[in-house]
Amino acid sequence: MKLKLRDWLMLKIRTLVAVVTIGSAVIACKTDETLSVKEALELTADVQTQSYEIPPRTVEDILAVLDSVKVNPTLIHKRLELLQSSPPLNEPWQEIADFHYRRWQAAFSLGRNEQAIAEIRSALKLLHTHDKRGRIKLKRGASLFTPAIISQSIAMETEFGNFANAKALTQKELTRFNDYKGNAGKVLDILDVAVDNAYKAGNLAELKDAVSEAQIAFGLWARSNKPRKQRYHQRAKPRFESKWTAAQLELEGQWSKAEKFHQEHLRTSRILSGYVGQFPKQFEITPKLDLARNLVMQDRLSEAESVARSALREILKHYGKSSSVTIHFIGSLVDVLMAQGRFEEAIRLQNANLEILGGLKTPPQSLFSARQQFKLGRIFAAAQDWKQAIRMFEAVRSGLGRNSEAFDRILGNDLAYPLALVMNNRPREAVSLLKDSIDQDAARLGTENLEVSERRGVLAMAYDALNSATAAKQLFESAVPVLINARQGDLSSSSSKHNRIARRNLILDAYLSFSLDAGDKSPSKQSIAEAFHIIDAIRGGTVQFAVAGSAARSAIGDPELAQIVRREQDTAVKLATLTEILSRITSGSSTVNKNSTPALREQITTLRSERQALLQEIEQKFPEYAALVRPKSPTVEEVRTHLGANEALISFYVGKKRTYVWSVGPKGQLAFASVEIGEQQLQEMVTRLRNAVDPGGIQFLKDIPRYNLDLAYELYEKLFEPVSEGWKDARHLLVVADGALAQLPISLLPTKPASDRFDEGLLFRHYRSVEWLAHTHSVTMLPSVASLQTVRTSKALPGERRPFVGFGDPYFNTQQQQKAQLAEAKMVPFRGIRLRSAPQTRGLASAGIADLPRLPDTRTEILSVAKSLNADPKQDVFLGERASETSVKSADLSQYNVISFATHGLIPGDLNGLEQPALALSSPKVTGEREDGLLAMDEVMALRLNADWAVLSACNTASADGRAAEAVSGLGRAFFYAGARSLLVSNWPVMSEATTKLMAELFTLSAKGSVNRAEALRQARVKMIDDLVARDDKGRIAYAYAHPIFWAPFVIVGDNGNRQAGS
Repeated sequence: MKLKLRDWLMLKIRTLVAVVTIGSAVIACKTDETLSVKEALELTADVQTQSYEIPPRTVEDILAVLDSVKVNPTLIHKRLELLQSSPPLNEPWQEIADFHYRRWQAAFSLGRNEQAIAEIRSALKLLHTHDKRGRIKLKRGASLFTPAIISQSIAMETEFGNFANAKALTQKELTRFNDYKGNAGKVLDILDVAVDNAYKAGNLAELKDAVSEAQIAFGLWARSNKPRKQRYHQRAKPRFESKWTAAQLELEGQWSKAEKFHQEHLRTSRILSGYVGQFPKQFEITPKLDLARNLVMQDRLSEAESVARSALREILKHYGKSSSVTIHFIGSLVDVLMAQGRFEEAIRLQNANLEILGGLKTPPQSLFSARQQFKLGRIFAAAQDWKQAIRMFEAVRSGLGRNSEAFDRILGNDLAYPLALVMNNRPREAVSLLKDSIDQDAARLGTENLEVSERRGVLAMAYDALNSATAAKQLFESAVPVLINARQGDLSSSSSKHNRIARRNLILDAYLSFSLDAGDKSPSKQSIAEAFHIIDAIRGGTVQFAVAGSAARSAIGDPELAQIVRREQDTAVKLATLTEILSRITSGSSTVNKNSTPALREQITTLRSERQALLQEIEQKFPEYAALVRPKSPTVEEVRTHLGANEALISFYVGKKRTYVWSVGPKGQLAFASVEIGEQQLQEMVTRLRNAVDPGGIQFLKDIPRYNLDLAYELYEKLFEPVSEGWKDARHLLVVADGALAQLPISLLPTKPASDRFDEGLLFRHYRSVEWLAHTHSVTMLPSVASLQTVRTSKALPGERRPFVGFGDPYFNTQQQQKAQLAEAKMVPFRGIRLRSAPQTRGLASAGIADLPRLPDTRTEILSVAKSLNADPKQDVFLGERASETSVKSADLSQYNVISFATHGLIPGDLNGLEQPALALSSPKVTGEREDGLLAMDEVMALRLNADWAVLSACNTASADGRAAEAVSGLGRAFFYAGARSLLVSNWPVMSEATTKLMAELFTLSAKGSVNRAEALRQARVKMIDDLVARDDKGRIAYAYAHPIFWAPFVIVGDNGNRQAGS
């Protein structure tokens, strides 16, 4: 039996309330009075989790769908006519109320929220005047359900930041409906909105009170003697309870448990929608947005994207581009992309939202329109496109005109606008925005609050730009310590983490410039030493987030560690989001019950103490895990304790305008230089140098570009010579690279000017006369200065180890497997030498593991190294379909000294749904295994290794945004945590024959044990340069291996094996 109109109207209201408040739901912390997990789970016993589809690696498909959908101009015209019409004259009040309600619907659908709230207030006023609490019969044959007006009034007050008004109105309406007999359904409508508002305000106690009252109403409703109501009750109750249970669990920080109830809410909404019959589709689709947001909070971003995509596709089928509802759904997907750091795609989707606003004829002075423009400005700011960001912010200001209150409501405490002013050389305006609010912010949120410190940092940048050194110094000194000590949970609990990392780094970069480039004066020794100490915090960036997240996932193998890590993560999320709630409800022009803020502050203080205690417990019980996820930046003296007599450490930080270099040996002064090479110029220099060693689509050997020796020496002269006092007496260099430098092996820099005159004799022989850094110093790369202590304290476990295990030439699809014996690899031929293929998925809209090119030459490489180390090829070599995830995870890798993965190293986004750095192994369609064929970073951490070497011989660190180098850094830390002491990794697609020779020479020298690992690589390189040659198929000498393309691709990351080093 289908329900009557009033029943589906009642459900429609709940949906519209959810849509109005979409994207603004936040969480709060757990109070003493909480529903137990057992009680919450018992509310719906049959809740089951579900799997999610893997989304394409780009949103091109979504953009194509949006392009194909058109606005319905007739529908828009009818809505505009209604909004411009006059209220009916000489009509009963019921008809006038219905008129205002229909105008509310039209205004809301067109994004005219100011008119929408005015219309719904007018309708509500009529209800109060006539004290109407039931169904209103209309002339047009329909009915107007009073909770529709009440619910939307409450929701619109919340949308405008009028939290106190919304709460007062809720209480007033519940009082009016205090007689539940016959009003149970109406009361549930109001209580449902009360739950939403309590959730948004982070008030667990109020949420529980509303749920308790709702249970009473349910009890009365269940005793109805009307079969229709009983059937409806049976279907509606699970929907309400699953939604409310999810909200309560999220407020308690139990996001994974809440996920199940979001899924149940979605399922029961669809069931109820089918029972009701003719019904707005957003009713059954909106729960997907709550589910997507939940998954974002769990940092399960690929799954969140899948859900948000599905919701958007559904809503487009029913609403197209003719309603602001669609804008909310697009915005949900934009939020997921922001959380993934995919700013360019987020910009394109948000631009699509602005196009829809144009089609809806939404005026620019509309608050809704301004919010959408401001959101685009924030995305531009996150992408650090400051010109476009300020353009959007100024468009918001222009559209709102003199409505300063509306601008303040949108701007709130958002730092994107003042930061954009600073970055566009308008610091005076930024000062006027920030200076008067700093003390108020500290009073609202506390002096140690991260947001307060960010605001102080941006204000310091503005004063620095105005040459107000005293004011800048004071603000920097109060802000920087908080920013440096900010941990993963402190930075963000939502989709803004990439934005906050970038903002923090901008402030710290400005502080370095302020303290190290003080006009004509040289920086003090104290400033130099302090800057050396803090740069690790700046360099961490998103890779540290990835490492920490993977470490948490890998901790599941240790139950005690997993339990305490989960507690710390839950506390961190509650702390960060509770702080966001406090900031939001006490900022801008929003109204709030001021009596609630002391309780929030008290909860924040308690959570900080709880989290600090948990972090200390982790550090005491699990020091290796703590060092991985919360590395402590060492001082100069602490670094010296870990250096051998023949070692020196060189640390780089690449800023926007300058590069800073520190060099420290076991004794002597800390050498420092500030070099006038900013990140863009350095990237250009490195790219030009890499063009000769990573040339791409060359056809013949003669097409290998000349190596730019002049440019290479210029880089050495500017970056290394100024700090040579700190490393000139060393033989072994430990280098912490930054920015584009991480894409370039340091050993291929000449230490003296060299002639690029081409030798007409043996091809490439003229490079033998170059005085490379490789001739004089071994080089080991470190992911960070803090990692020095980690690698130096990692020792091999006792016991006999097998020499080598290797995984290579995996099959990524069945065609590769079938043609393995016959297919020629996709290589560049020149005189018998082949260039290893690299993944080309970054240009595809969608890509899976089957799209990766096979690497058949890695078979030869693995077998050659196995032979040189006397490994058993039957037991220790895994090729083709045997190079699988199951082979890796099931093998006892702790018994091997050298572990080699001769396969593609992938970065997040290379394949559909790939969120972590990973190594590509044989496809499950080839092996028949349940694994996905990708050995991700968290899975590497879960391995148990005892290896001196982990070899990754098919990686490529090239990418304009530095993500590839960061991925290698992340994989390196994962292997170190798993038990490897050093990583040997390639920087570009290598030449197969040259690599085989280099590997054989390297591991032969290493096996002898007479030199450390870095020195073995140095000597192998020198032999390649000075002695080794390639021969053609007739045995004739063809060319020398002296070009860096042959001998320079590999670097050592981690412990160089120097026995003279400190510990």
